[in-house]
Amino acid sequence: MTSQRTTLLAWVGFLSLLLGVLPLVAMTIGLQLEKAQPTPVFSTFTCQQIESADSEYQQVVRQYQNAAAQPGEQQDALSETYHPQKCRIAGSGTATLWLFNETTGWIYAKLTEAQRYERVGYRSFFLSLSERRWMVTGLIAAPWLPILLGLRFMTSSARLLPWRK
Repeated sequence: MTSQRTTLLAWVGFLSLLLGVLPLVAMTIGLQLEKAQPTPVFSTFTCQQIESADSEYQQVVRQYQNAAAQPGEQQDALSETYHPQKCRIAGSGTATLWLFNETTGWIYAKLTEAQRYERVGYRSFFLSLSERRWMVTGLIAAPWLPILLGLRFMTSSARLLPWRK
């Protein structure tokens, strides 16, 4: 009976390791690597704000041009120019300026945040995992260490692989 119980515990521990601990470790490492990556920055302006002489957009453009004019900096001006007709027609009166990896451009459509990221070529996997996914993976991983320690005390050997005694 004890042999059957330890074998069952070993299999449950192995499945917890396989389906919980290893994915949790991979998710954690991936999340940290993804957080270290540069992310796009979006600023939404109305057509009137862009076209006015002393708007927030004009201040951003001046700052960008001043930074590009400094010696040692090899930055271009804005990569994509503003098109007033596209702003009024396609953007319904608004345009979104984006900056990603030293490149800038315009989005003339009303998009969700996920669609904006996709439009500029930024892909996120680990940051978009739901809290529920993290919780379920953590709950699957939770019994692994107690089972491993319990098997160590019951059989005086920690069985990581259940088919080995």
